[in-house]
Amino acid sequence: MGVYRRTDSQTYWMSVKMDGVRFRRNTGVRHRKAADEIFAAWMVQLARERCAGGVQPTHRHTVAELLAEYLQKVTPCKSTHSQRIRKARNVSVG
Repeated sequence: MGVYRRTDSQTYWMSVKMDGVRFRRNTGVRHRKAADEIFAAWMVQLARERCAGGVQPTHRHTVAELLAEYLQKVTPCKSTHSQRIRKARNVSVG
């Protein structure tokens, strides 16, 4: 997992393995530092897609809408201990 240079390419490539599947992508740049930054941005994008369903902050939402979406999409990814605490606090939306 990370940034590397292939012998048949002048640009850096990035690779990550998620759920047993390897994903590789060409960064399109020749500078290692820029490739590392592109890789970091890609990791953030993959994390959003994996846990939050790829939600992008492009639209204006109310706090209640965002909280409802968070509870629906992110809470199931959390540990059972965290879920028990949330239920004990009786968080309600609306």
